[in-house]
Amino acid sequence: MKVFATSLTGKVQNIHGQIIINNNGSIETVVLGQMIPAGAELQFNNNATLTLTTENNQQILLDGESQQILPGLITAPINNETLIFMR
Repeated sequence: MKVFATSLTGKVQNIHGQIIINNNGSIETVVLGQMIPAGAELQFNNNATLTLTTENNQQILLDGESQQILPGLITAPINNETLIFMR
């Protein structure tokens, strides 16, 4: 089991495996749609991963050892057309 504390607040968008949160002494299984506050301690079973979406729509992948910001889509209107590109 891996223990990791996230530095960002986000809403759970995807879970693979079992992950437990310890938030100020309250211990529970992480579920889809749950808000995970910055600093919460997460316990990951082997190969478990979690994807959070932050308030500014960044996607964060957590794997019990690290967190990484995933590339996202940005839309920008140009001459009444919408372009979509990766950032």
